Amino acid sequence: MRLFIIIFLAVILVSCASGGSVMKYSYLPESNYHYYKPLNPLDLKQKRFKVVISDKRDKDKIDCSDFVLPRDTALEGSDGLDYFKNYLRGMIEANNGIFDQENGQEIKVELTALSQKIYGFGYIRLYGFVEFNVTSLGKVKKYCTVTETGGDNAPVDRNSFHLTSVHAARVYVSGAVRYAFEELMHDLSALN
Repeated sequence: MRLFIIIFLAVILVSCASGGSVMKYSYLPESNYHYYKPLNPLDLKQKRFKVVISDKRDKDKIDCSDFVLPRDTALEGSDGLDYFKNYLRGMIEANNGIFDQENGQEIKVELTALSQKIYGFGYIRLYGFVEFNVTSLGKVKKYCTVTETGGDNAPVDRNSFHLTSVHAARVYVSGAVRYAFEELMHDLSALN
Protein backbone atom coordinates (compact mmCIF):
# COMPACT_ATOMS: atom_id res chain seq x y z
CA MET A 1 0.00 0.00 0.00
CA ARG A 2 2.84 2.41 0.85
CA LEU A 3 4.48 1.73 -2.49
CA PHE A 4 1.21 2.56 -4.26
CA ILE A 5 0.90 5.86 -2.36
CA ILE A 6 4.50 6.82 -3.15
CA ILE A 7 4.06 6.03 -6.85
CA PHE A 8 0.74 7.88 -6.93
CA LEU A 9 2.30 11.00 -5.33
CA ALA A 10 5.27 10.86 -7.69
CA VAL A 11 2.95 10.72 -10.72
CA ILE A 12 0.99 13.73 -9.43
CA LEU A 13 4.19 15.67 -8.80
CA VAL A 14 5.62 15.01 -12.25
CA SER A 15 2.34 15.90 -13.94
CA CYS A 16 2.11 19.25 -12.16
CA ALA A 17 5.03 20.97 -13.89
CA SER A 18 3.94 22.96 -16.92
CA GLY A 19 5.81 21.92 -20.02
CA GLY A 20 6.64 18.90 -17.91
CA SER A 21 8.99 17.28 -20.34
CA VAL A 22 12.59 17.46 -19.27
CA MET A 23 15.47 18.00 -21.68
CA LYS A 24 18.07 15.31 -22.20
CA TYR A 25 20.60 16.79 -19.80
CA SER A 26 18.38 15.67 -16.90
CA TYR A 27 19.18 17.70 -13.77
CA LEU A 28 21.76 18.65 -11.18
CA PRO A 29 22.97 15.39 -9.57
CA GLU A 30 21.10 14.32 -6.42
CA SER A 31 18.54 17.10 -6.72
CA ASN A 32 15.42 18.03 -8.61
CA TYR A 33 16.59 21.06 -10.56
CA HIS A 34 15.15 20.04 -13.91
CA TYR A 35 15.92 21.45 -17.33
CA TYR A 36 12.51 22.07 -18.84
CA LYS A 37 11.94 22.22 -22.57
CA PRO A 38 10.89 25.63 -23.91
CA LEU A 39 7.19 26.45 -23.75
CA ASN A 40 7.43 28.43 -27.00
CA PRO A 41 10.28 26.93 -29.05
CA LEU A 42 11.88 29.06 -31.74
CA ASP A 43 13.86 28.07 -34.78
CA LEU A 44 17.41 29.35 -34.41
CA LYS A 45 18.03 27.92 -37.90
CA GLN A 46 21.15 25.99 -36.92
CA LYS A 47 22.97 29.16 -35.82
CA ARG A 48 26.19 28.34 -33.97
CA PHE A 49 26.92 29.92 -30.59
CA LYS A 50 30.14 29.96 -28.62
CA VAL A 51 29.00 30.61 -25.07
CA VAL A 52 31.49 31.97 -22.54
CA ILE A 53 30.00 31.88 -19.04
CA SER A 54 31.46 33.56 -15.96
CA ASP A 55 30.24 33.33 -12.38
CA LYS A 56 29.66 36.80 -10.90
CA ARG A 57 27.33 35.80 -8.06
CA ASP A 58 28.57 38.11 -5.33
CA LYS A 59 25.52 40.16 -4.43
CA ASP A 60 22.51 39.45 -2.24
CA LYS A 61 19.87 41.28 -4.28
CA ILE A 62 18.80 41.37 -7.91
CA ASP A 63 17.18 44.11 -9.96
CA CYS A 64 13.77 42.45 -10.30
CA SER A 65 13.17 41.60 -6.62
CA ASP A 66 13.32 43.20 -3.18
CA PHE A 67 14.18 39.90 -1.46
CA VAL A 68 17.59 39.22 -0.03
CA LEU A 69 18.71 36.08 -1.84
CA PRO A 70 19.62 33.00 0.16
CA ARG A 71 23.29 32.17 -0.48
CA ASP A 72 23.23 28.71 1.09
CA THR A 73 21.37 26.65 -1.52
CA ALA A 74 22.68 23.69 -3.53
CA LEU A 75 23.02 26.09 -6.46
CA GLU A 76 25.99 27.94 -4.97
CA GLY A 77 29.43 27.18 -6.33
CA SER A 78 30.38 25.00 -9.27
CA ASP A 79 27.27 22.78 -9.12
CA GLY A 80 24.98 25.75 -9.74
CA LEU A 81 27.23 27.09 -12.49
CA ASP A 82 27.27 23.67 -14.20
CA TYR A 83 23.48 23.50 -13.92
CA PHE A 84 23.18 26.95 -15.54
CA LYS A 85 25.67 26.09 -18.35
CA ASN A 86 23.98 22.79 -19.19
CA TYR A 87 20.53 24.36 -19.08
CA LEU A 88 21.65 27.07 -21.53
CA ARG A 89 23.21 24.48 -23.82
CA GLY A 90 20.05 22.39 -23.71
CA MET A 91 17.86 25.42 -24.41
CA ILE A 92 19.94 26.42 -27.44
CA GLU A 93 19.72 22.90 -28.84
CA ALA A 94 16.00 22.62 -28.06
CA ASN A 95 15.49 25.72 -30.23
CA ASN A 96 17.39 24.28 -33.23
CA GLY A 97 20.65 26.07 -32.43
CA ILE A 98 24.14 24.60 -32.17
CA PHE A 99 26.38 24.93 -29.13
CA ASP A 100 29.75 25.31 -30.88
CA GLN A 101 32.67 26.34 -28.66
CA GLU A 102 35.06 26.49 -31.63
CA ASN A 103 33.32 28.32 -34.48
CA GLY A 104 30.14 29.83 -33.06
CA GLN A 105 29.15 33.46 -32.64
CA GLU A 106 30.50 34.49 -29.23
CA ILE A 107 27.97 35.16 -26.51
CA LYS A 108 29.35 36.25 -23.11
CA VAL A 109 27.11 35.40 -20.17
CA GLU A 110 27.70 36.65 -16.62
CA LEU A 111 25.62 34.78 -14.08
CA THR A 112 24.84 37.21 -11.24
CA ALA A 113 22.14 35.30 -9.31
CA LEU A 114 20.64 31.82 -9.12
CA SER A 115 18.68 31.00 -5.99
CA GLN A 116 15.42 29.94 -4.40
CA LYS A 117 13.43 30.97 -1.35
CA ILE A 118 10.74 29.39 0.78
CA TYR A 119 8.81 32.12 2.57
CA GLY A 120 6.01 32.11 5.09
CA PHE A 121 4.48 29.98 7.79
CA GLY A 122 1.28 28.02 7.26
CA TYR A 123 0.75 29.36 3.76
CA ILE A 124 4.11 28.83 2.12
CA ARG A 125 5.18 30.93 -0.84
CA LEU A 126 7.91 29.66 -3.14
CA TYR A 127 10.30 31.73 -5.22
CA GLY A 128 12.91 31.06 -7.90
CA PHE A 129 15.44 33.73 -8.89
CA VAL A 130 17.81 34.12 -11.81
CA GLU A 131 19.73 37.11 -13.13
CA PHE A 132 22.43 37.22 -15.79
CA ASN A 133 23.95 39.64 -18.29
CA VAL A 134 24.57 38.74 -21.92
CA THR A 135 27.04 40.53 -24.19
CA SER A 136 26.77 39.91 -27.92
CA LEU A 137 27.86 42.05 -30.86
CA GLY A 138 28.94 44.77 -28.41
CA LYS A 139 25.52 45.05 -26.77
CA VAL A 140 24.78 44.12 -23.14
CA LYS A 141 21.37 43.04 -21.90
CA LYS A 142 20.29 41.98 -18.42
CA TYR A 143 17.85 39.09 -17.94
CA CYS A 144 16.19 38.96 -14.55
CA THR A 145 13.31 36.68 -13.59
CA VAL A 146 11.48 35.80 -10.41
CA THR A 147 8.90 33.03 -10.32
CA GLU A 148 6.58 32.86 -7.35
CA THR A 149 3.63 30.90 -6.11
CA GLY A 150 0.57 32.03 -8.06
CA GLY A 151 2.58 34.29 -10.39
CA ASP A 152 1.93 34.59 -14.12
CA ASN A 153 5.15 32.77 -15.01
CA ALA A 154 4.96 30.16 -12.23
CA PRO A 155 6.07 26.73 -13.47
CA VAL A 156 3.27 24.96 -11.60
CA ASP A 157 -0.31 25.77 -10.67
CA ARG A 158 -1.00 27.41 -7.31
CA ASN A 159 -2.93 24.32 -6.20
CA SER A 160 -0.31 21.79 -7.27
CA PHE A 161 0.68 19.22 -4.72
CA HIS A 162 4.37 18.73 -3.94
CA LEU A 163 6.05 16.15 -1.73
CA THR A 164 8.18 18.80 -0.03
CA SER A 165 8.43 22.56 -0.18
CA VAL A 166 12.18 22.19 -0.88
CA HIS A 167 11.44 20.19 -4.05
CA ALA A 168 8.79 22.69 -5.05
CA ALA A 169 11.24 25.59 -4.64
CA ARG A 170 13.62 23.77 -6.98
CA VAL A 171 10.83 23.58 -9.54
CA TYR A 172 10.42 27.36 -9.25
CA VAL A 173 14.15 27.93 -9.89
CA SER A 174 13.98 25.69 -12.96
CA GLY A 175 10.94 27.65 -14.16
CA ALA A 176 12.62 31.02 -13.62
CA VAL A 177 15.65 29.95 -15.63
CA ARG A 178 13.45 28.59 -18.44
CA TYR A 179 11.50 31.85 -18.58
CA ALA A 180 14.69 33.97 -18.78
CA PHE A 181 16.28 31.62 -21.33
CA GLU A 182 13.20 31.80 -23.55
CA GLU A 183 13.60 35.58 -23.63
CA LEU A 184 17.28 35.10 -24.48
CA MET A 185 16.42 32.64 -27.28
CA HIS A 186 14.08 35.23 -28.77
CA ASP A 187 16.94 37.75 -28.78
CA LEU A 188 19.41 35.22 -30.21
CA SER A 189 17.02 34.45 -33.06
CA ALA A 190 17.14 38.14 -34.05
CA LEU A 191 20.96 38.22 -34.26
CA ASN A 192 22.53 38.40 -37.73
